[in-house]
Amino acid sequence: MSLKFFSQFLQIEKLVSQEHLDEAIAQAGVSHQTLGDLAQARGFLTDKQADAINKEQLKLDLPFGRLAQERGFLTEEQLQSLLNEQSEQHMKVGEALVNLGHVGRGDMDDILSRFAEAQSPNEAELKKILGTLSENRVANFLLSCFPKMTMRLSRLHVKVGREVSLDEGTGDYTATINLEGDDAVCMGLSTDKSFARTIMAGMTRIMSGDSEILYGEDKEDFEDLLGGFLDIIGGHAVGALEGERLELEMGTPEFGNLLSGGLAFELQSVAGKATLYLRSLEA
Repeated sequence: MSLKFFSQFLQIEKLVSQEHLDEAIAQAGVSHQTLGDLAQARGFLTDKQADAINKEQLKLDLPFGRLAQERGFLTEEQLQSLLNEQSEQHMKVGEALVNLGHVGRGDMDDILSRFAEAQSPNEAELKKILGTLSENRVANFLLSCFPKMTMRLSRLHVKVGREVSLDEGTGDYTATINLEGDDAVCMGLSTDKSFARTIMAGMTRIMSGDSEILYGEDKEDFEDLLGGFLDIIGGHAVGALEGERLELEMGTPEFGNLLSGGLAFELQSVAGKATLYLRSLEA
């Protein structure tokens, strides 16, 4: 994963301050670049090829590098070189944090190991977090894939945190979408403006190749983008769960209050406040 995600992980876990992180990145002489960015900088990929892989990731739960290799855009040697470069960036920043006295040398190996496992909760964690929904296969999949899809769509690392009340978890902008069928679930996302803006930037980057496109400032504009975000994640779940013989149909995004009877989970990130909501639709 990129240096940007590593930086976000360090901040979410409250391991370093932004000031100390910026100091370490400057000393290490590295910059925030995704694997696709690095591949383009090296001349391994064109802009068009990188955009095509980004869009394909919306449908397939596969890393950027693996998809690029399978499509014949990267050789195995090129991919390994890029992955090594990303890993070296993490190591350089980690070494700088240690040299600057911001992180203990004995703690850095543990931090790097934890980061490698940070994309999604493991099965035991999922069961514990989901509680009454622990046997619902759709809810398990959505909670597992949400952090990974958020990374791919918006270059944002999120961590699924504690369960919160609906009153505490409801933000300024809210969208929900139903996945009807086997183990039917309503999935929702409620955020503040900062988180919604980050999602919006990622969506426009993927869809148009330009993250600077300006949208309106009305509540409807932000909620439409959140609805589109959930639509992509829901569509990914429908396709992926076909392999488990789950028949699902996705509804259209709806907006408004989160209904009682569901579970709301805090999403920890560097981009404001957000809540992931899951509710069983089974009678």
